Amino acid sequence: MVETSAGNLLDPIHGVNIEAGIKGEWHDGAVNGSLAVYRIHQDNWPVLIGPPRVGDMSCCYYGVANKSRGVDAEINGEVLRGWRLGAGYTFNERESVGESELSGVTPRHLLKAWTSVRLRGDLDRWEVGGSVHAQSATTSRRYNYCSVGPGCLDASSMQSRYAVVDLRAAFDIDRNWQAALTVNNLFDATYYQALDNGVLHAWYGDPRNWMLRVDARF
Repeated sequence: MVETSAGNLLDPIHGVNIEAGIKGEWHDGAVNGSLAVYRIHQDNWPVLIGPPRVGDMSCCYYGVANKSRGVDAEINGEVLRGWRLGAGYTFNERESVGESELSGVTPRHLLKAWTSVRLRGDLDRWEVGGSVHAQSATTSRRYNYCSVGPGCLDASSMQSRYAVVDLRAAFDIDRNWQAALTVNNLFDATYYQALDNGVLHAWYGDPRNWMLRVDARF
C-alpha cells in the first residue's frame, strides 16, 4: 500500500491491453512463426515523490499514466535438414510522465536469436551453434530517493545498449555419449543482468566463461 501526500491510499492501477496478430507454419509444421502488434495503457502507476517525514519510505506517491505500443515477431523450427533456429525481435515505443518504472526498464529494441547446425559428410558427428541477446538502453529511475537524514536525491540507474554472444560446439562420441563445449559471453561484455527499481541495486551479468558438458543416453 502506498500513500499520497494528503495521507490517502493511492487508487489501484488499471488499464487496457490490446493485441492482434497472425501465426503460421511451414514445412509441415517444422517451422512456426508469429507476428503481433500491441498497445498497452495503464493509469495510476505509483511514482515516489519523496517522504515528508524523515525515513518514512512509504510516503508519498502520485499516479501517472504509462503507454506502450509495438511489434513482436518470432520464428522457430528446423529450416533445413539439420539446421534449427529460433529468433525473436520486439520493437517497443513507450511513453510516460517522467520515465516511470514501467517505461524505463523496457528496451526499445530487443533481439534474441539462436541457431544450431548439424554438419554433414565426414563431420556429421559435429554440431555447432550459437546465440545472441541484444537490446537497447534501459533506465531504472526513482524520484527523490530519500534516506534517514536531511535532503533527497533524484537518483537513476542506466543500462547502456549491449549484446551477449554465446557459442557452442558438440561432438558425438558414439550413439549414446555426447560432449559439448560452450563459451558464454564470448566478447566479455559488461552489463547489468537486472536493475532493481526499488533501491537502485544492480546485478552484473556473468563475464566470459566456459562450460564442458558430457551427456549420456540409454
